[in-house]
Amino acid sequence: MRYLEGIGSDLLAAQSYIRLQGTRYSAAEDYLMFRFAPHLSEAVIAITMSAKEGLQNAARRELRFLLEAAVKLSSRDFHVDAKSFDERLAGLGDRSKRFEDYVTELRYFDEFEKPGETNAAILSLYGDLSLYVHAAVPQFQSAMSRERKGEGAGMESVSTLNRFNSLAFQVYDIVLVRMFYGLGLSMAGDTFTSILDDETKWRFHKAPCAGCLVASITSTSAASGAAKSSGGTMALPWLNDQLAALKPKAVDDFSRTTITGAQHALADAANPLRLNFFSTAMRILFEHMMGMLAPVDQVVQTEWFISEREGNIPTRGQRIVFAIQGGLSDEFVKDTLQIEIAPIRQRLIKAVDNLSKHVHGREDTIIEGHDEQDAAASGAIEALANFLDTYHECRSTILNAIQQELDDAAVDALLSDTIQEVDELATHHSVEEVYVGDTSVRSIGAHFITYRATGTVAIGLQWGSNSDLRRGDGAEADLSFPFHCDIQVSLVDPLNIAFGDTNYSVDVSSWRDGMGPDDDDL
Repeated sequence: MRYLEGIGSDLLAAQSYIRLQGTRYSAAEDYLMFRFAPHLSEAVIAITMSAKEGLQNAARRELRFLLEAAVKLSSRDFHVDAKSFDERLAGLGDRSKRFEDYVTELRYFDEFEKPGETNAAILSLYGDLSLYVHAAVPQFQSAMSRERKGEGAGMESVSTLNRFNSLAFQVYDIVLVRMFYGLGLSMAGDTFTSILDDETKWRFHKAPCAGCLVASITSTSAASGAAKSSGGTMALPWLNDQLAALKPKAVDDFSRTTITGAQHALADAANPLRLNFFSTAMRILFEHMMGMLAPVDQVVQTEWFISEREGNIPTRGQRIVFAIQGGLSDEFVKDTLQIEIAPIRQRLIKAVDNLSKHVHGREDTIIEGHDEQDAAASGAIEALANFLDTYHECRSTILNAIQQELDDAAVDALLSDTIQEVDELATHHSVEEVYVGDTSVRSIGAHFITYRATGTVAIGLQWGSNSDLRRGDGAEADLSFPFHCDIQVSLVDPLNIAFGDTNYSVDVSSWRDGMGPDDDDL
């Protein structure tokens, strides 16, 4: 419960900072998110209290209210037909509107890179939480499942608590994005630079949505700024949106840098070679991803690899397949994961061939018409987007199948072994709580798949014996440290982690850094 209390406190702290900044705007109380902020605070407190008492269903109902309220209030605050408080409030009474309509109307900062993904996450969470509002079968099936495991109210297993904590974190993450949007880009930036940037332990700095918001607030729109300073115009909005949507799917920072380069190229509308420069950036992106996701020495080791070229060099198509599925068998991918890779491979190969043609442009191959340039660029972007979507779908489908087992394995590893990094800090230590915040497929190689679980572990440290403590000569402290746990599993049975090779690491650097000498002591 310590983790749930922590994220709730972090959300309420951010809300108080936002309201404080809002007092700089005389009309703040005309906006629903500001006027009804206490209702959101009340929900967060109720969620923590209900969960602590083992009232899982009640806590989920409060989570649904919190999500629904944040979305509807934020949507009405910036609706084009709502200019006053009364008009904004009255719009909530429109019974013809569904929740999906409010989500569609949500606005985001132009620099925010994940509006589509965030809206999809909102709808998914809302659907899951709605199962606990009415007397529905899934709610009672969940209760029966916990009952069979001996998990009565207040007796939930670590895995059950972890799943609820993860659910709460996702909702709080989205609620924060709506709160900061209501504040406006300038004052939201002030909130971070003057307060939250210094609070390094604030848990939402690297959250999927709020973390992306932090990056958008503290950065400048490089592509837009470059276009304005050069006197050019941005690409068509839909085309620029296509490119921007690639960034959150990209596998690393360099990939996002190449996408920014492609945006710069398309922004230069006056350049007759804009398609050629765009193609160069996208070809660099493709080659980088293949080098990173499909190393030649790994591809040739897979069970499915058949040499089709001299020198045992894999084809471009084979590297695309490996980038998505690694050494997993075609049968497993098609029958178990229900993923068809062949169409994705064919479209991407064709797109890369077209990019190459424009990279090595000749007088008779240059396309100067904007409509033709945009159509060619759009096709390449779409092919790369489909590839990245399939890459992520493969991994998420695998994770969905073993989510609970992976959580349990990480928790068991930390509870059953002596944590060497922590053992060196004090005379005695005990593991009080393990929270798994995120799970991922770290890699799929030729022979093994590696899963990673990350989170925090709450540790009780004791210096001296129990007798020392009674005499006042000992000391105790409760601390939390981040950890990661890697589980390597053979591709012969990739969903069976029972016999996987488990390794974990706990990062105690925050403690060691805090115990270092002050500058004055040096």
